[in-house]
Amino acid sequence: MARTGKGIVVFMCLVAAAPAAAQTPARIDPERLRTVPQELQIDPTRLQARDRQLTQVQTAQQFADPGGYESRADNGPWIGWVNFNRSTDPVVSNGTNISRTYEEVAGGVRFGLGDRQTPEVVLCRDGSRDCAGGSPSGGHALRDVDGVLRIDFAQPVFAVTVAAAPDWTRDVRAEVFQIEGWGNGDILVQAQQAVSPEYVVGENWVQLTLNGQQRQTATVATTPPGAVTATEFDYVIIRAFNANGAPVNAPILIDDLRFADNRGSTPLDDQGPRTGGLDPMLDDTRDLGPGLQREAEVIREGGTRENSLYPVARRIRMAIDYEAAEQAAQRQRADVNLQISIPTALGRADDVSVPILAPLGAFESENPRGALADGVAFMGRPDFYHLILPTELGEAVITGTRLASPSAYGERNVGTLQSGSGYDGAFASFNLYGVAYAVRITCEGVATPADGRTEEPPCNNPVELDALLDRLFLFIPPEEDRQ
Repeated sequence: MARTGKGIVVFMCLVAAAPAAAQTPARIDPERLRTVPQELQIDPTRLQARDRQLTQVQTAQQFADPGGYESRADNGPWIGWVNFNRSTDPVVSNGTNISRTYEEVAGGVRFGLGDRQTPEVVLCRDGSRDCAGGSPSGGHALRDVDGVLRIDFAQPVFAVTVAAAPDWTRDVRAEVFQIEGWGNGDILVQAQQAVSPEYVVGENWVQLTLNGQQRQTATVATTPPGAVTATEFDYVIIRAFNANGAPVNAPILIDDLRFADNRGSTPLDDQGPRTGGLDPMLDDTRDLGPGLQREAEVIREGGTRENSLYPVARRIRMAIDYEAAEQAAQRQRADVNLQISIPTALGRADDVSVPILAPLGAFESENPRGALADGVAFMGRPDFYHLILPTELGEAVITGTRLASPSAYGERNVGTLQSGSGYDGAFASFNLYGVAYAVRITCEGVATPADGRTEEPPCNNPVELDALLDRLFLFIPPEEDRQ
């Protein structure tokens, strides 16, 4: 799925933003910020470069469609855009909650994920002050009420640009906007832009831009394509501040969101948001090492049996480090700043003792304490579980068990992810905190290439399997089920 090669995106005069972990910035000088040009040019036919101050409401839509995702050239970056002017069902009306409305039409983008209050869409054609004189697209704009807006992307992006404005009807309003690109639990890129201190028609919207390539204009013509490694981020947070750098609880308006990545949409985007990956939990398990087996319960001793031609393998019931697993689940959610339940309804009726790995897409309305989504199947026993998910690529099967036949190879490779692909799909296996997991995408029922053809179906693609692995949250059983 990853696309490399000669791109079509040119970034000009961008703010070089160093990583920063501080949530409250130092004092901001609005005069200095006004002198910083911020513009992002992506394919003139689709995404036009903008001035520092946006022009007043445009009469025509800027895009052929309100939201979308497409590649502008072979092997080039993918472009996504949202301008909130939906013309297709479901109809968006004034005040509509759109936390997930644009997920399918704009590359999996979501708004306000994990926040207590989700943003809303407001109609701005009347040019009122609560819409900063009208949205740049001439239609709807998104309003978030508490001065902090989060935008998630199904795939990591390396560039984002969005129009922003305060609600001028409020006594307390933003005087400076800050946009942060987040990845691996840290701010990777950051930029700030001051708002016009007075309400002036045509000067109420500003452009917020993040560029992970961080090229200077003078080097664009001389730098070979692909020579600069882009900094990618998983989501952005837009914050409202006053001129002294203090955060303010004031509405944020945005319009004309645009973003770019090198991957494009995937058939697994509907399985839910990404978790930040399994690597930290694999590292934990590797540190625990052979101790997980030493504390295991022996179910059957291996060796020869009477009237048996071959010896039988030793069988054990692995000890599970629940405390480490629960800490990992908490860290996993903190790393991506998501408010997701650690307990789940899965396995409760069957007294399942193993921590369950599952994407949020397995649940109805992505609620881990609720029912399963349509088409999802689950089977649980005290020592193992099977979860089957329908996807566009074929069935995805996730299994976790604490029953094992130990081997020297397994003991040496604890905490290591083994993956591969074959004619029947892509698969991965690994151990976390004493539980052996298997994740695979099956090709059963999927059309495979005819004899003599070299193409493989997507169900065999390890990249698609990685997309599923990156969406697995760890859920811990209640104390009464832990054994």
